[in-house]
Amino acid sequence: MKLHTIASLVAGVNAFPYLDKRRGFDASEQCFDLTSGEHKFFPPGPKDLRGPCPGLNALANHNYIPHNGIASFQQLVDAQQAVFSVGNDIRHLLSAYGIAMSGSGDINLMSIGGPPSEDLAPLTVQLKHKPLGLGSEHVAFESDASPTRGDLYTRNSTKDVEQVILENFAQLYEKQDGECPGSANYDNTVMGLHRVERVKDSIARNSDFFLSAFGAIANGAAHHFIFELMANHTAENPDGIMDPVTLATMFAVEVCDDRCDDEVYDKKDQWHHSWHGRSNKEPSTVRDSLCHRGANHGHPKCPKDDYDFKPAGSHGHKYKYKVGHDRIPDYWCKRPTELTVALLNKRLIQDLKDHPTILQHMNGGNTQGPNTFKQLDISKYTDGVYPDYDFLLQDNNFACLGLNQAVFDAKGTWLDKMYVNGTEADELINAQTPLFEYLGCPTPKGPFWVEMLEEFRGFRRSQSWELWLG
Repeated sequence: MKLHTIASLVAGVNAFPYLDKRRGFDASEQCFDLTSGEHKFFPPGPKDLRGPCPGLNALANHNYIPHNGIASFQQLVDAQQAVFSVGNDIRHLLSAYGIAMSGSGDINLMSIGGPPSEDLAPLTVQLKHKPLGLGSEHVAFESDASPTRGDLYTRNSTKDVEQVILENFAQLYEKQDGECPGSANYDNTVMGLHRVERVKDSIARNSDFFLSAFGAIANGAAHHFIFELMANHTAENPDGIMDPVTLATMFAVEVCDDRCDDEVYDKKDQWHHSWHGRSNKEPSTVRDSLCHRGANHGHPKCPKDDYDFKPAGSHGHKYKYKVGHDRIPDYWCKRPTELTVALLNKRLIQDLKDHPTILQHMNGGNTQGPNTFKQLDISKYTDGVYPDYDFLLQDNNFACLGLNQAVFDAKGTWLDKMYVNGTEADELINAQTPLFEYLGCPTPKGPFWVEMLEEFRGFRRSQSWELWLG
């Protein structure tokens, strides 16, 4: 097959990898009307595959990739750019890595969810087990401490990594409950705060918590993609605003509240109302003047007979999740410039500086139950190329460490356990190596000391795919 490389595609960003200036808002270039036409939302059918990535689920539900959830390399690359303005480097890397690590039957097609049927995803390469899809890539790609999904080994459930856990969603959703109409925004600051809380939660609850160097990138990306790629853009908010309605829509969640229905005053003559769920309506002048920071932002009053709404969180909201129904709002505008690895790395580095707990709890895992986290000696692991973890705060070193692990250790760690001959899948991943020159990465002396990862049960379990293969 033709190798898909980013070598000719990074030149445009290579000269200015740190440039982070967005153009002004241009509705004709950025905006989508999804109320009709071929990209109108259409829910998945019983045989359509959906999985752990809400963005890919939404692309399938809007027919930017095949509605059955099985997409080719080129379809994945094109859709990421067309809808979410994902940069050439990120979209090629994600597509190549996802396909190879899913156990693709032809090193071209990938299920965005569970195992695909052979009539839709033919087998032209020999595998040691059936193709499992994107949902099976725990540790290899998908990581613990997801913003909304669960950890695989907390309840030993494959569904937990593919579906929204309402407690996790509520934990994020409630972070903007104190904001007034039009002010709620799940921006990078909010997502960084949520990220560190999710890492702490996972370490405390998951005996087999494990987060590799690449997993730390994937985990950070999963959090910051919510604002960087899914936020709506307007003339008033050209850099993006991820409001509660857009957040819930993108994650296939409905929110209601039993505590408020009409606009009523509390004892202090302050509004106590579901503000943000009605953000499509202009608030009244009196509502603006009386808005207070304690207002909750649930959606309208919960229906009496809909028992699919479940309580979660601590603010009194109820949530209903429709599995696989992730969608893009009917009127939505994407970011004006493409998100590149270098720009994403800046966001992730800021998290490490703002929340040192994240830096202290990557490239390692629990060893003897919850709250027994041990971090690898990074100098030993990299043969001195990365002398300590503070080195990751410089330049693009954080991204470089994870990407080195992902690209150069993939064959021995994962691919040889999936494929009878993993060379073709490995070539697809290694075609992305121009990234390292473009990012100015330190040059490894050789393969990282992967054997050090064997100490962690979460890593060892992930290599057997036990919960998918039975």
